[in-house]
Parts: sequence; structure tokens; C-alpha cells
Amino acid sequence: MSGRGDVCAFSGARGIVAILEKLGCDHVKALAQTEATLSIEDTKDPSAEASLVGGKFFTNIWENGDREMAHEIIKKSEKDSHDAKEATKAAEKAAELERRIGIA
Repeated sequence: MSGRGDVCAFSGARGIVAILEKLGCDHVKALAQTEATLSIEDTKDPSAEASLVGGKFFTNIWENGDREMAHEIIKKSEKDSHDAKEATKAAEKAAELERRIGIA
């Protein structure tokens, strides 16, 4: 995942699938198979029912906690990325100091 939008999209998709699975939808198992494919075409022209469920998910779940969960994932990811950059900078600085004094 490359950004905040990706995390949010993943979180929403996972949430809908988790609900369907808990309601006994066998399609979840079929979609989880490696040979199953999903396409952007699958999302075009949703039925009224699909739109209604999407709205319920947004109102009942996303606004009541899933947004915060996605935000926490984003914060952790950004912190991990920042920490990795800082560690790289520190290692580069140490290597430069070693090079200057002739250790490396």
C-alpha cells in the first residue's frame, strides 16, 4: 500500500468482506482462492442493494471506528517509515565518520 487512500480502501474492502463472511456468505471463500480474480469492471454499475450496503458500512462502521483504525495503521506506517529513514541517516553518518578517520 502506497498511501493513506490505499489504507482506507483496503480497510473498507476488508470490512465489507468480514461482514459478508460472518453472515455466512460462501462467496468470500471462493474469492480468496488464488485463481479468483477481481476487476475494476466488477465494481461498475452497482445494484441499488450494493449501494445501500456501502452506505450502511460508511455510516455504521467507517464513521464509528473503522476510520480511526485506518488512521492508526497510517500513523504506524508513517512512524515506521520515519524511523527507518532516521536509522539510515545515522548509519550513513557513522560510515562517513569512519571513512574520514580511516577505519573503513
